Amino acid sequence: MSQKPTSMSLQTHLNFTTNPPQHHYKPTTTLLQTHINLITNPPQLYYKPTSTSLQTHLNFTANPPQLHYKPTSTSLQTHLNFTTDPPQCHYKPTSTSLQTHLNFIINPHQPYYKPTSTSLKIQLQLQYKPTSTSLQTHLNFTTNPP
Repeated sequence: MSQKPTSMSLQTHLNFTTNPPQHHYKPTTTLLQTHINLITNPPQLYYKPTSTSLQTHLNFTANPPQLHYKPTSTSLQTHLNFTTDPPQCHYKPTSTSLQTHLNFIINPHQPYYKPTSTSLKIQLQLQYKPTSTSLQTHLNFTTNPP
């Protein structure tokens, strides 16, 4: 069943592989108002944004290793190195939001994600072909169904 966002937040369930398991991602405001527990190095279980940007340390599995993610402004002001396909080591955002198409593998199938605010200027689709400078790679995420 398709779901369509109708406000300034992510109006759908995104189920990430988390530690400890947290199946449902349900933002209810213009921020990510939930606990998102990513596999981090070193372990950091809780992600609690409290302002208009990601006000926390998110430590992703990176290549090359990059342990600490410290945003300092309203955008992602750091190098985030995701496991990508094809490999792309460095993620360098250059604008105040994610100015590109992000295509997550989601369940249930939802081809198009169209936010309506300036915080996340992206579309979530099954095929990811970036056309801007913010995310210059294919990012293939996996979700954990409810």
